[in-house]
Amino acid sequence: MLTAAYRSVSPVSEVAFASPWQGSTVVATSKLWGLAQALMVVGLVAFARSDAPAGRAGQIGARLAIGGGVSFTLPHLVSALAYNTATDDAIASVAMALFDIGIIALAAGLLLAGRASLTHPGRPTWVRHAPLALGAWTVLMIPLQFTSSLAVAVDGYAVLVIAFGAALLDHRPIPEQR
Repeated sequence: MLTAAYRSVSPVSEVAFASPWQGSTVVATSKLWGLAQALMVVGLVAFARSDAPAGRAGQIGARLAIGGGVSFTLPHLVSALAYNTATDDAIASVAMALFDIGIIALAAGLLLAGRASLTHPGRPTWVRHAPLALGAWTVLMIPLQFTSSLAVAVDGYAVLVIAFGAALLDHRPIPEQR
């Protein structure tokens, strides 16, 4: 939301890769977002190692999500290095391609693994649905990145990433029905 609000008053050109940020703010912001995404990858690895994404499709999906998460992390680091370039520069194009590959692989992987986690017995319903919800929201983000709703899409992604992390930490079994 902060980026969207600042965009209207920023002196940085829209064709700048780091728009609306500039200088040290770009570097700090890119590193912070990269760190947050790297922590998401740690969560994806924990998810893949758990028994939640059962079956072959679930494990393939979890690994695809990890690859997508890594691919989604790298352009944040590239952004910290290429903050002074235009969107049509080669390094900016590489970063944007990594974002595209990452978001598609992350979404597809979370949908596959999320569907598999729905069948996990003995876990609370919200825990089983968290990966699938994050995957569905990630798919929704793909077209929203080209609209003025991008900030809302990223905020929703952040909320669902937190929910996904909380689901990974929730090991409470469902009480048996009498």
